[in-house]
Amino acid sequence: TLAGIIYKPLCEAIWGATPGKMIVRLKVVGYDFQPVSGTQALLRNFFNLTYAVAVLVVEYQIYLQPSFAKVHDLMMYQDMLGASDLLMRLSAINIGLMATELGFLIADQQRRTLHDRKAQTQVIQFARKK
Repeated sequence: TLAGIIYKPLCEAIWGATPGKMIVRLKVVGYDFQPVSGTQALLRNFFNLTYAVAVLVVEYQIYLQPSFAKVHDLMMYQDMLGASDLLMRLSAINIGLMATELGFLIADQQRRTLHDRKAQTQVIQFARKK
């Protein structure tokens, strides 16, 4: 959904973290430890945004197919999605990107991923308020 697409960049631009990151005391900041800008938040989430939009487009194309009218339950819907070669390719590309991100995370001493490098951001842990 649209809410899911804008959730992470919006939270990171406004508060520096999603609620999940806040719970575990993580925050996204720039290399200078200042709050991230809206542009940085969008760049940081570019891969996720692109993938989400691509999946929405493919799912909309599936919805437009005449055979979609016969879908009456979740299992039929999942079967129809599973039959989409394009959706399967998108998933494979996304898995490849996640593996690349993991490689950057493991190799970087400061634990920066590819998307953090692109946006010039980093995730830090902050202390609890006393």
